[in-house]
Amino acid sequence: MKTTQVLHVTPEELTNMICKELAKQVNHLQSNPPPEVFVRSKAVAKQFSVTKSCVDGWARNGTIPVHKITGHNYFRMSEVIKHLMENPKSSVELDEATIELAEKLFPNYQK
Repeated sequence: MKTTQVLHVTPEELTNMICKELAKQVNHLQSNPPPEVFVRSKAVAKQFSVTKSCVDGWARNGTIPVHKITGHNYFRMSEVIKHLMENPKSSVELDEATIELAEKLFPNYQK
């Protein structure tokens, strides 16, 4: 059974304790970001407001980078967005939400 220790602290002390712990956790996440996961065609389709078959077509014709694993298409969203930003002649248009996501993923990217 887990026990809880009750401390007698003022609201200001509690606020400071929480802020210090949050800052520690944010610093840890910034220095050790979790690895990017692979997503399926459905997630890419949702991001770009297109159909799954459209995404599979882009992968087939090389419009976006794809990883084939056991016969299935897998994508890293950061790779897809970066590729589309670096190849503006592709038929894929980036909407505002995708551009905002790209700016978060690639803060030093020069347009």
